[in-house]
Order: sequence, then structure tokens, then C-alpha cells
Amino acid sequence: MSKRVKIRKDQLKVLVEHLEGKTILKEDMKDVLMGTAALLGVKLSGFNDKLAKDALSSPKSLNLIKKYLEGERIDDIISGLEEMGMVNVKDKLESEAYDVQTKFNDIAFKIDGVTGGLAINVGE
Repeated sequence: MSKRVKIRKDQLKVLVEHLEGKTILKEDMKDVLMGTAALLGVKLSGFNDKLAKDALSSPKSLNLIKKYLEGERIDDIISGLEEMGMVNVKDKLESEAYDVQTKFNDIAFKIDGVTGGLAINVGE
């Protein structure tokens, strides 16, 4: 069962400001977090739902999501989603990895400019 998470703009702003020191732009990080949440099956609404849909239709955002989920920066996604109110994000990524990869690959296959398929690396 998916958990519905509502995030106010001011909460998202705090999260983005926290991540500001990272090498990714603020707007891009919002897309990565919302897109990943949607891939995990989190029910989003309003502005966050629009951000997620936009992220999952953008080659740039999809490539960033892929980069983060496959690389060392996966911890940034885990901590970002937990700061937004999701619990046990790492466990959810581990248990839902196949489904997330399948959803991502189905979406990416239809969009020009997405490099390769997704292979999640949750780590230890």
C-alpha cells in the first residue's frame, strides 16, 4: 500500500535549501525527488504530482534520476525523501527495486535522449 505524502511549498523550499550545497541545481533536485517518489508508487497531489509527471517525461530529469539511483548519490535521494516525510525509503527502494526499474525503463524507452536502462544500486 502506498503512503500519500503532501508537501507544502515552504517544506520543499527547506529541503531544497538543505541540498543547495550539492552539485545539482535546486530545480533539478525537486524533479529527481518527485520523479523517484512517483516511481516508488507514492501518491502525490497538486503541484507535487505535476512536478513528478513533468520529471518522468523529461529526458534531462530521467537521466538525473538514473544517475542518482545507480550511483553514490542515492543517499541524497533517500535522505531527501525521508525529510519530505517518507519512512524507510532505503527499505522501500530495496524491496521495490525491480518494479521501480521496470517502470523507469518502460518510461525511458518511449522518450528520446534517455541513456540506457536503470539498475538501482541501494548499497549496503
